Amino acid sequence: MLNQNVNIAPDLAVEGTLGSLIDGLADVLQKEVEVYGELREAVVQEREVIMKPSPEALHESNTRKETCVLKTRLLEEVRSSLTGRIASHLGIDEGGVTLTGLLSHASPQQRSRLGEYQRILRALVTEIAGMNSRNGLLIDSSIRFSENAMDFLAGLMSGGSVYAESGRLRTSGLNGRICSERG
Repeated sequence: MLNQNVNIAPDLAVEGTLGSLIDGLADVLQKEVEVYGELREAVVQEREVIMKPSPEALHESNTRKETCVLKTRLLEEVRSSLTGRIASHLGIDEGGVTLTGLLSHASPQQRSRLGEYQRILRALVTEIAGMNSRNGLLIDSSIRFSENAMDFLAGLMSGGSVYAESGRLRTSGLNGRICSERG
């Protein structure tokens, strides 16, 4: 079930040492892992909705995913602010800060924690992208099937000429008729 009560923004007003800033970053990454886990579950449930669609289930699925995406955006802003403060503390350009680069400035315990969150996030994002791609293919094939069915039905119901311009019997595009035009 979707956790609506995740505390997204840690207290950014508190100035801290490099260690406390890195701990704050680790806390944000932990929350990102939680949110991406929720998003993963939402994408898994989305596949079930695609297989047995209903308007209510589709709306619920979309709402669940939108909530997760909103949470990730908020966490990204918090993470960006923290990395900017860490970069300032280290005297480096904010654009050059990477999680891997920060590991060298962290304590062994922080390094382990940050590395674990990095590994988990990378795996979650890769898994979600793959599942999203498979769901997209399923939706695309469903749309093509529906379009082909509609074309077939339209071809059955259209009268169309049975003779080509040459006067010969037209052999292509004749699917038959469901309705009789005689009154």
